[in-house]
Amino acid sequence: MIRVFVRFANNQRIYYPGQTMAGQVSLVLARSIRARSVSLTFSGLAFAMVDFNSKKEFCLNHNTTLWTAPPGQVTLPVGSHHYNFSFQLPDRLPASFEFGSPSRSFIRYCLVVTVHRPRRFAFKHQAAFVILERININDAALLRFMRSENEKQRGCYCCTSGPLALSATVDRIGYCSGETIIVSAVAENHSDRQLSGMRIRLICLISLLPNSRCVKRYEITLRQIITGRVIPPGERHPWPNVTMDVPPLPETVNTCSVLARDYYVEVAILVPKGRNLRTYFPIIIGSVPLHPSSRITGYVAIDSRGGQRPRQPVPESAYMSTSPVTVPRQITPPIHPTPQVRLIEPTTRRHPSPPLPRPYIPPSSDPPRDDDDRENVPLLTLTTEVYGSSSTMMRDIVQKERNTKHV
Repeated sequence: MIRVFVRFANNQRIYYPGQTMAGQVSLVLARSIRARSVSLTFSGLAFAMVDFNSKKEFCLNHNTTLWTAPPGQVTLPVGSHHYNFSFQLPDRLPASFEFGSPSRSFIRYCLVVTVHRPRRFAFKHQAAFVILERININDAALLRFMRSENEKQRGCYCCTSGPLALSATVDRIGYCSGETIIVSAVAENHSDRQLSGMRIRLICLISLLPNSRCVKRYEITLRQIITGRVIPPGERHPWPNVTMDVPPLPETVNTCSVLARDYYVEVAILVPKGRNLRTYFPIIIGSVPLHPSSRITGYVAIDSRGGQRPRQPVPESAYMSTSPVTVPRQITPPIHPTPQVRLIEPTTRRHPSPPLPRPYIPPSSDPPRDDDDRENVPLLTLTTEVYGSSSTMMRDIVQKERNTKHV
């Protein structure tokens, strides 16, 4: 009886924040119907579920009226009715997001056409569209050079040996799909055991309810490079200018309180039968690729957990250097991003400043992995951990009661 067609201008269904969305809504009626009005809603919903806890947030909610019945008349005549619409999207919108199994979470945008009928249920029709976040990696905040140092003692208590030291650098913070990440690392083995080698990984960390006590994180390995060269005791192993291609990836999403998608580069020393020595570099995946005229403006020191500290600018020769990276070994305490790193958006900018990378929060307590000392590690690994989950607490309580009854 009622057929609705939504036509976007130029058949465009992919938009960026700040763009103007235009099109036409057509109603085809086989016979006249009773109706009070026809409205159009621009809707954006973010939803995440962790066990029995769920949360939703409306990223976009704008209503407009296409047609209103004149006074004394509540009938929409038979035939075709066409209504044009135009709406400018807000400057701050998280990108569309879909994450299915094992948890149903998403960020979806759609147009909802509603025909309000007296004494009857409203007739609704939806038309989906996609939002891509515009992140320009040519911004000076995303072109900075990153450096990190980490150190630990091998063993525990009275069985400790000499320290293990790891120094690593990444050429910049922002990347786009198809570009190349340049990583340099130096490992120093002052212990009495030989090490299995070094590893570089590109990690995607999906966080559900990141600002809640009940948070669930999924760590996905996208790219992995392992060097098979062992590091004997007392030796220093440089690994300069390792290139890693960025696969086709969606943009970083860290502006939504319901879910987040972050990317990290992990550099690790593989310790056989022990915990690996690791350091993490938070990176941003953008949508506007690097322009050849862009230049590095400085470098940022990153601690082992991903915290940032601003440092002095470095010359371009250091950015393009092919010599091994040699940095002093030191223990850097975990810190959080300082206010000096945040950008203040000028009033003349048309688009908002890019999101800043966040410290790495692992999905678990980082136990020793069985595949750390093997070269044939699967390319895609998925690890999860729930914090504050009611189901996990109940399972532990039931297990303790069973053990007590058995004794």
